[in-house]
Amino acid sequence: MKNIDSWVSLCKMMMLPAPIKSSAESFKHFRKVALQKAAGQAQEKERVHKGTGLDAMALKDCKPPKEEDMSKQLPEAQQHALVQDRNLARKMEQERRRREADSGLRFHYVAAGERGKPLMLLLHGFPEFWYSWRHQLREFKSEYRVVALDLRGYGETDAPSHKENYKLDFLITDIKDILESLGYNKCVLIGHDWGGMIAWLVAICYPEMVTKLIVVNFPHPSVFTEYILRHPSQLIKSGYYFFFQMPWFPEFMFTVNDFKVLKSLFTSQTTGIGRKGCRLTAEDIEAYLYVFSQPGALTGPINHYRNIFSCLPLQQHEVIMPTLLLWGERDAFMEVEMAEITRIYVKNHFRLTILSEASHWLQQDQPDIVNKLIWTFLKEDTTRKRE
Repeated sequence: MKNIDSWVSLCKMMMLPAPIKSSAESFKHFRKVALQKAAGQAQEKERVHKGTGLDAMALKDCKPPKEEDMSKQLPEAQQHALVQDRNLARKMEQERRRREADSGLRFHYVAAGERGKPLMLLLHGFPEFWYSWRHQLREFKSEYRVVALDLRGYGETDAPSHKENYKLDFLITDIKDILESLGYNKCVLIGHDWGGMIAWLVAICYPEMVTKLIVVNFPHPSVFTEYILRHPSQLIKSGYYFFFQMPWFPEFMFTVNDFKVLKSLFTSQTTGIGRKGCRLTAEDIEAYLYVFSQPGALTGPINHYRNIFSCLPLQQHEVIMPTLLLWGERDAFMEVEMAEITRIYVKNHFRLTILSEASHWLQQDQPDIVNKLIWTFLKEDTTRKRE
């Protein structure tokens, strides 16, 4: 096999376990063992989920813990909070609905707020699903119909088997079709990480459908492609883009040691939520593990990255609607300099806010601050000068 040494280097760079030796023979042996282990894992029983009421309603075939059981374990204030969460979740109509877009795929989403209110559409990043927006679903339901999607290939949304079905053109069209199927012709569009990439592209290709654009920890796509070619440090941080081009092996690496890589992304000191942030609870982590431990659950998400080099650079660049870019300065994957450069592509009101103690997972890391900044942006007069 070629380039085995570079695969070892990539694994080390990404802090992944790399049980590979630099020879074709060793790699073939490892592949055989890996496939056997993967086959064994596929036969394991489904992971048991023991989340809160809100978690449980987001995960199929899971039941929330009994109230009397929780009351024996938690202080009164926490009991009250859990009950509120359950009641809120019921009112949120956790529709667990699958909308059929023109692509023929069925998309799962979670909605909060009354129908008929202005639409706020939330696009998650990798490796996440609708649950990463739980704080925003609660916060903005008073004035918006808030919809958090599972993107194509994620969670309970359909996952086409061929990687060609995950080209950026398809992902952009998905959002247009979903918007229309929800009965809207425009929305406030919010995206984080890879969802931020999609949000930028939807805003560029269908500007009439986006009243205001909010992106979290992802620069304008043209900034990203230009910057990464000129800055080796960012090229290294984006090394997983190249690692994900390999067939089957990236998926396997995420499953090693009970999904150790997945857990460390959210909890380690280098990539995880910051010390001063709102750390994920054990139940939050279990929700992620439940979703991504399902058979084939990692292939769709990684297929998003397997098409990126065929779709960039962009032919169109300008963003013409008011735009808010939020950035966690302690982002281990994206250099903060790209945030400032992004303003040159926004031909309207542009606001950039960088949070010094926040990580890549900003809307989960600092939800109260993020929600306040979004409210301010939504309510302010966007005819003012760019900031």
